[in-house]
Amino acid sequence: MVEASEQSERLTVPDVHALISFKEMLASWPKDALLHVGCARQRCPSLMSIAQKKSVSAILIGPEGGFSEAELKLLAAAPFVRFFSLGRGVLRAETAALSALSFLKGCRAEES
Repeated sequence: MVEASEQSERLTVPDVHALISFKEMLASWPKDALLHVGCARQRCPSLMSIAQKKSVSAILIGPEGGFSEAELKLLAAAPFVRFFSLGRGVLRAETAALSALSFLKGCRAEES
């Protein structure tokens, strides 16, 4: 991770935490930090509308096949969760993550 951070000219090395359950992740989430969750099959605001608000703290992309009903209920009940869409098509999980991060990086580059 140190080498990757140096190569990408990051000033810090990202923290890596132990694996926890989905419920634990939501329960321990900082209440003042928004969690933007990609949704593939529901009508959700576009990622562009979220990027314009400059409020992105973190992005969560679901697994192949999407979140389970139980996970969606937990997410919908969390006050810090905001859903977003990457468009009409359904992307593979790794493609969706890369697409969302690339889009946000591009938006931030235009701001500076």
